[in-house]
Amino acid sequence: MITVLSYHELNLLTPVSIIVSQKAVNIASNNSKYREVDNLPTLTGIILAGGKSSRLGRNKSTEILLGKSLFHRVVESIAKACDPILVVTSADSIIPELPSRYPMREIIDAEKNMGPLQALQSALPYSDTPYSFIASCDVPFLSSSLIERMAAMCPNNQSLDAIVPVIEGKPQVLHSIYHRRIEATIRRISSDEPRTLGITSILKELRVLFVDQKDILRTDSDLWSFFDIDNKEDLETAKRHIISLQKK
Repeated sequence: MITVLSYHELNLLTPVSIIVSQKAVNIASNNSKYREVDNLPTLTGIILAGGKSSRLGRNKSTEILLGKSLFHRVVESIAKACDPILVVTSADSIIPELPSRYPMREIIDAEKNMGPLQALQSALPYSDTPYSFIASCDVPFLSSSLIERMAAMCPNNQSLDAIVPVIEGKPQVLHSIYHRRIEATIRRISSDEPRTLGITSILKELRVLFVDQKDILRTDSDLWSFFDIDNKEDLETAKRHIISLQKK
C-alpha cells in the first residue's frame, strides 16, 4: 500500500519505514487512484538555473562535461519525461544555447541570487500542467524513467500537493513533483522573510507523498539521479562516471 505521511510524521520515522510505495492503489479516504505507468500525466519540467555557484567558483550551467554542458545534460534527461520545459534564471544568469529540439521558456526573475523557493514560486504560474517536476541545473545524471515513475504516482483527482523522494531520511525537494497551486502557499508563508526559507520549510503545509529509498532503488539502483555538482571534486567524479557509462 501507499501511505501518505505528514512532514511531522516523516521526522519521527526511520528511512526504511517512511513509506512502502507500490503502483496504482487507493489513497486513504478519497479513494482516488494513481495513474498507471502507461497512461502518464503530462508534466512541465522546471529547471532552476539562477542560483549562485559559490563553492564551484564559476557558472555551473555552462560547465562542460566531456563535450556537453552540464545544463544540456539536465535538459536532455528532463525533456524525455516533461513537456514543456521552463528555465528559471536571474537577471545576470548565463545559460548555454541548446539545439532547437529542446524548446524552452526562460523565466527571468529580477532579483539576483534568489533561493530555490522563490525560483519555484516564479515558475509555477507559468506551468502548462497541474503538476511540474523540478530540478536544479547541476544534476547531470537524472533518470527519465524515475521521473516517469514518480509521475505515475500523481493522483487523477490532483489531491496531492507534492511527490517527494526521501534518500537517507532527507526529502529530496529539488528532485520532486509539485502541483502549481502551491504557489499560493509559498507566497503566503514566505512574505515575511523569503530569503531565509527553503523548499523543505513548506512541506509541513502540503499534502505530500514521500517516496522511500527502497522504491527509488528499483528504478535508479545507484541513486545517481541525486548526485549534484558542488565543487571541482564532484566534476571529476561526474567525468569518471560518464566515461564508465560510455564503456558499457
